[in-house]
Amino acid sequence: GTELEFAGGAGGERQVEMEEDWGKAPRQEPVPSDILLARETLLTVIARAAARADDRQERQRQQEAERKQQEEEAEQIRRKKSEHLAREKALALADDVQRQTARSTEQKDALTKAEELTQQVSTRQAEHSAAVERGDSLEAEGKEDAENFSSELEQLRAELAAEQEGRASDASKAAADAEELNATIKRLQESASTAAETHTSEQKDALTKIEELTEQLSKWQAEHTAAVERGDSLEAKEEVDNVTSQREQLPAEFEAEQEGRASDASKAAADAEELNATIKRYIKRLLESASSAAETHSSVQKDAQTKIKELTEQVSKWQAEHSAAVERGDSLEAKGKEDAENFSSELEQLRAEFAAEQEGRASDASKAAAVAEELNATIHRLQTDLSDGDIARETLLKEATDKANNLSEQLD
Repeated sequence: GTELEFAGGAGGERQVEMEEDWGKAPRQEPVPSDILLARETLLTVIARAAARADDRQERQRQQEAERKQQEEEAEQIRRKKSEHLAREKALALADDVQRQTARSTEQKDALTKAEELTQQVSTRQAEHSAAVERGDSLEAEGKEDAENFSSELEQLRAELAAEQEGRASDASKAAADAEELNATIKRLQESASTAAETHTSEQKDALTKIEELTEQLSKWQAEHTAAVERGDSLEAKEEVDNVTSQREQLPAEFEAEQEGRASDASKAAADAEELNATIKRYIKRLLESASSAAETHSSVQKDAQTKIKELTEQVSKWQAEHSAAVERGDSLEAKGKEDAENFSSELEQLRAEFAAEQEGRASDASKAAAVAEELNATIHRLQTDLSDGDIARETLLKEATDKANNLSEQLD
């Protein structure tokens, strides 16, 4: 039908040319009516065929224009899509590159942080070791100081016990000396009393003897008087002389006895005074010695108690410092262990994150490679589609040209 339409169109053109030729040529003979009718019919058919051919060509041109416009729009859409996809892929690649760069930066930061944490762990471990060594040193020093102070405290306690024993011994000795002094004083008092009693008894005996001698003298005087009066013999006179001699001797003996008694009494009084003075001096010396010993003992005891108190406080203080040092060492050890565990955990976490980051980086790299391959394939496909479209257009144009030529040849 298309070929006939093209043929009709070509016939119409020929009819126009023929009419023009006919219009120019002179009419010599009349044309039969049937020929005119056939001619008009043919011209009508040719005109209709030409109109149909023109309409068909117009429709083909419109369809071709619409097809070209659609192809151009499709091409523009494909180009826009390809550009959009390329832009998106380029942006995705840029984002991937940026993410990879950021991940590389984060990886470097993670490595730096891991190195810093490793250094901190090493530092904390060194501090922990130093703290443990210092704690052990302080503990050993505290034990040694405690042993020294305990030894010194025991020595002071022993000295205090010895001092207390010495004080008790001095007190017992002072008591024994006081008892002995009291016994001596009592003995001296008894001796003085005995001497006084003896002196009194001797004085009484002397008085009794004097009285007896006086009585005997009176008796002898009476006898002498009687003898003189009787005029006894010479022997009686000698006896009277003897009695007189004895009578004269007795007052001398009595006076000597009295002088001896007075001398003994004065000597006993002097001895008693000297003894009393000696006793007083001895008592005073004993009291002074006892007071000095008491003061010395009290001072020594106070000094010992003060020193014991100071040593006890110092021992308590050092024990507290030792306990604090031990607690601080334990705390530092526990803290060091906790810090080491925390740093180890954080280091393991960073290593895991670093490994995950490396895996993600590898995955992103493979993904980027796949995206790049896909983009290249898409670009290649678009290029192929463009070249195929050009070939198809050329083929369609060539086919249309060939058909037009064929119709022209058929009409000719």
